[in-house]
Amino acid sequence: GDTVLAVDDLRSGHASVAHAQGVFLESVIGEAWRDAAREQPLDCIFHLAAGVGPADVIRDPHALLQDHAADVQAVLSVARATGATVVFTSSSEVYGSRLGSCHESDECTLYPPQYPRSAYAISKLHCEALLLSQTDAPVIVTRLFNVVGAGQRPAFVLPIFVRAALRGLPIPMHGGGEAMRCLTSVHDTVTALIALAECERARGQIVNVGAEQPVMSVRALARRVGYYLHAHYGIPVPQIEQVPYEETGDAVWGRMKARIPNVDKLE
Repeated sequence: GDTVLAVDDLRSGHASVAHAQGVFLESVIGEAWRDAAREQPLDCIFHLAAGVGPADVIRDPHALLQDHAADVQAVLSVARATGATVVFTSSSEVYGSRLGSCHESDECTLYPPQYPRSAYAISKLHCEALLLSQTDAPVIVTRLFNVVGAGQRPAFVLPIFVRAALRGLPIPMHGGGEAMRCLTSVHDTVTALIALAECERARGQIVNVGAEQPVMSVRALARRVGYYLHAHYGIPVPQIEQVPYEETGDAVWGRMKARIPNVDKLE
């Protein structure tokens, strides 16, 4: 079978990212990884690393812009040296304020640059352009939509809801909870990424990876979490606590009502 080499500097992750039968290297994407790549052949590089979540983006958007670009350049240097295919995980954030179904060929309507949230989308688009504009290494760009699953960082919406309920606290709800979300299992996401890596037609393409259904409001998701934990673990159904969007540090977070992937190309 294949061997997995996982590279992470653990700023926001943990060593469990390594596959049980793989090799874990605690490092930034740079010289240490290039040295490891010389010791064993690389067929494919899945570039998943990024600053994620409102806190990371708002903390230092300037550093995020620089780091994302530098990381892509480092990945490209390894790919060029080894002949590996690069599968880059971009984000649905690049669609900006677009509502409803999002197709890979749609225009990206970004938020004004003074909003920290725009730095994340701009950085992802910049990385897409860096990858797709070069011809020295085969690349595939994927745009992920609301991935959820075991081990997800606590800064994301579903872990926030679950942790609050397990602690007997109200579930925090930004705004009125009317924003709609399509949640995608991490298992389905990984399956799609591997399939794309093995697909010749995907080379040089941008592909949405997400679930068109089910679509539910954030408030409905919070209620489902509460009822599930009550039914299966006897935890009292938690209350929902309204929290102003301004408390995120970037009020524009509250403007995104619904973003749904068009997955015709993926299928």
